[in-house]
Amino acid sequence: MTFDCIALRFHFRAKQSIRFPDPAANLIRGALGFQLDASLFAPAVATGPSGLRNRPRPFVLRASELDGRPILAGEEFDFGANVFCPGDALAAAVESAMGGRAELVSSAGERVAASLAPDPNPIQRVTVRFLTPTELKSEGGVVERPEFPVLFARIRERLISLRTFYGPGPSAIGWPANAAGIRMTRCDIGWRKAERRSTRTGQRHPLGGFTGEADYEGDLAAFLPFLRAAYWTGVGRQTVWGKGVIDTRRLEM
Repeated sequence: MTFDCIALRFHFRAKQSIRFPDPAANLIRGALGFQLDASLFAPAVATGPSGLRNRPRPFVLRASELDGRPILAGEEFDFGANVFCPGDALAAAVESAMGGRAELVSSAGERVAASLAPDPNPIQRVTVRFLTPTELKSEGGVVERPEFPVLFARIRERLISLRTFYGPGPSAIGWPANAAGIRMTRCDIGWRKAERRSTRTGQRHPLGGFTGEADYEGDLAAFLPFLRAAYWTGVGRQTVWGKGVIDTRRLEM
């Protein structure tokens, strides 16, 4: 029982000076919008149960190391993308999208199979690091703190959605049901503001969220695999552009 994806990595050499915005994914996003067909860049709205009506894009960008960074002509740089559907359309689109500003030096893809089976050992404490701005919603509003039931609910919805539309489906997943029994024991987060401007409409769209760490305590053996799988998918709003990257570390008692 796994969650599968392909982790792509692109290595470019700049043909001209490039100043990446913060977040850098904005620039890549804009370029990709002209290269990808609608099935990848803007999948059609689907019908189905709540939480599955908006088909997610089958990839997420991983470019936070370029946030706000100037690249000189001749300088080399990297960024990644995790892909949840078969085929190489995204890799070809990325190369084409950056072609006017940079030349592709190399690219690589690694197949990832994240186990969703419960950890065989007792796990009572974990730290979740929110590496890029994360925005979680519950009951129609943005939450101020990543309480575990909300965090896990958004992870669960995301994995179900991606498996339903691009994988084997959610039926094989045995979902833990006692998220309410996990409590937050430490919350050290700060809010980061960011936005993007639509080249089509001129409107500005918020891209901020919180970063930092939170500790959780309880019977976590069944939850840890899902937290680790969320490293590849992201969690919360606007994950496709690099928001919601989390990393989970087990803590010893």
